[in-house]
Amino acid sequence: MTKVNVLKSGKHFSTVNSWKEISWKNVESDVAHLQYRIYYWTLEKNIPKVHLLQQILINSFKAKLKAVRMVSQDNKGKKTPGVDGKSSLTVNERLKLAQSLKVDGKAALIRRVCIPKADGGKRALGIPTMRDRAKQALVKLALEPQWEAQFEANSYGFRPGRSTHDAIEAVYLSIVRKPKYVLDSDIEKCFDRISHKYLLKKLNTTSEIRKQIKSWLKAGTFNSDPFIRNKGVLNEVNAGTPQGGVISPLLANIALHGIEEEIRSRMLATIGVVRTKGLTVIRYADDVLVLHPELDVIEACRECLEEFLDKLNLKLNSRKTSIRHTFVSQNGVPIGFNFLGFEVKQFHVGKYKRKIMKYPFRTLIQPTKKAFQLHMRDLKNTLAHSVKASAIISQLNPKIIGWANYYSTVVSSSIFSWADHLMIDYLMARLGRIHSTRGRKWIFRRYFRNISGYKWTFISKESEGEILTLARHQTVKIVRHVKVKGTKSPFDGDLGYWINRMGKAPGVRRKIANLLRKQKGKCNHCNNPIRAMDVYEIDHIIPRFQGGRETLSNLQVLHKHCHHEKSSAERSARDVN
Repeated sequence: MTKVNVLKSGKHFSTVNSWKEISWKNVESDVAHLQYRIYYWTLEKNIPKVHLLQQILINSFKAKLKAVRMVSQDNKGKKTPGVDGKSSLTVNERLKLAQSLKVDGKAALIRRVCIPKADGGKRALGIPTMRDRAKQALVKLALEPQWEAQFEANSYGFRPGRSTHDAIEAVYLSIVRKPKYVLDSDIEKCFDRISHKYLLKKLNTTSEIRKQIKSWLKAGTFNSDPFIRNKGVLNEVNAGTPQGGVISPLLANIALHGIEEEIRSRMLATIGVVRTKGLTVIRYADDVLVLHPELDVIEACRECLEEFLDKLNLKLNSRKTSIRHTFVSQNGVPIGFNFLGFEVKQFHVGKYKRKIMKYPFRTLIQPTKKAFQLHMRDLKNTLAHSVKASAIISQLNPKIIGWANYYSTVVSSSIFSWADHLMIDYLMARLGRIHSTRGRKWIFRRYFRNISGYKWTFISKESEGEILTLARHQTVKIVRHVKVKGTKSPFDGDLGYWINRMGKAPGVRRKIANLLRKQKGKCNHCNNPIRAMDVYEIDHIIPRFQGGRETLSNLQVLHKHCHHEKSSAERSARDVN
């Protein structure tokens, strides 16, 4: 295979002074090829070959460039500073960091901050320095394809190409033919208590990577949050993986890997092959579901799960762990359960509907009451701080569309309708306070129009003649999500499969889906595939400042870094002219 230069100019990287000279097309293709080889040789169980390729990757300058770009440009939390105070890097600093980046077994202190949880509590996050984030991204590039080849089929949390919707669809497929008992379990303080010794032994990677991961696990934390007691005190870490790091979710998945296999093998030995066929184990991060038609099997699975977690120095959260049933209440067992913001339950159908339905019960999956209430409260609070119609629309539209897209794969039509009805009440109440001297008829004539047969469409005319409209939940179509196939992974080289899935993923706008199909899943700037783990954006082929229009023929989907590169070149050309 011919060697491709990393840089557009063909110079050696040490003589280049500009980040813009890097050919990201070559970087992406070479790193992806190495990752595919790691994935393939892991499947072939050739571990020495895997370790050799991992060593090549972490020493590759192309991989270092990609790691620095991931944490300084692509990552949404790129502007969050660590203990070094660095919240951003200039183009020269990025190149210098990539040139000096090395997996050396050293780690700086972790800045500890707290963020609010949904239940009112606080979640501690560990923010590494920019250098450590880049090293973590580099190690993740080498470690992730190895473990993607080993992870179980029903493991969905924090993995490329998999989502909460895949987990929910797995639940539906498990219970759609037969109601089951459910062990709805939650692991108590999972990220804070994972045994370091067990995790490091389980990694099965090179000594260099293991030593580096150990240094991150053992790195002390510096409390900078004003709500934390003993601010500024250095804490020694003896267990757990710090949440907030680039590699932390992968390490947690590695530690919890094997739950499904352990439960299945134990049940196979005790209850036999026939009864084991009705057993389903689904894991999303630290939330584990076990489904089976018989209560005694579920209780045995709970004992098996507790024994597995004991090896990791973990235990089940007794307050959040329960045994329930999807259909009928027996022996005081509650009906239905909540999982990832969805409520799952089954109920009887009438004798007339039984004639047209395959089963005498119906499976209903919809948003939980708590999720609906939190969403409407968020919309109401946002509305309370907005005055202009254009501000109301710009602030509410992303929240309405985002929430509706998340629940667009389940039975949500009636809930969407009720949300839109409440939204009109909120709008009328807020507009009544803004225009306290006007009546409801005047407010209706001023702010609402009949568009597409819906007379309560909230509008704004404040943007140069263009009419902006408030989004509605009901305009989001309900489309059943197709679960990811078996143990498929974006590293397996099956680009056709993953490109087809990207355009159909929940939350992907129809415009993006059409553009991806038109571009055959490739970035028009670098001509590399847009993979499931990539960050991408919509770009105007002819820029807006040159008169480019907002039409499908003038739009394209580009990698985020390719978009930045193209926009920078266009601005430079404009400044010269």
